[in-house]
Amino acid sequence: MGRNFANGQSKIRRVAAVFGVGGLGVHAVQLLSMIGAAPVIAIDPLPTARSRALAAGADFALDPLDPNFAQLIAEASKGRGIDAAFDFAV
Repeated sequence: MGRNFANGQSKIRRVAAVFGVGGLGVHAVQLLSMIGAAPVIAIDPLPTARSRALAAGADFALDPLDPNFAQLIAEASKGRGIDAAFDFAV
């Protein structure tokens, strides 16, 4: 499992996670979707933020407080894990 994101760069067909999908984070979701990162996983404890992220192009929207969070990440990434993580959480 090679990782190509030492400095926050994302590439096509790489798993990207955005932590905190408020104002800035939802823009990150849009940009990652536009450049072809896949899947784009939005992570936020607020249901409205997760819904907004899905509408903006996230493939998955997860609650970090879910007791099965690690399993949900594994399922969303098909066992590959996260290649690039972007933190916009407050």
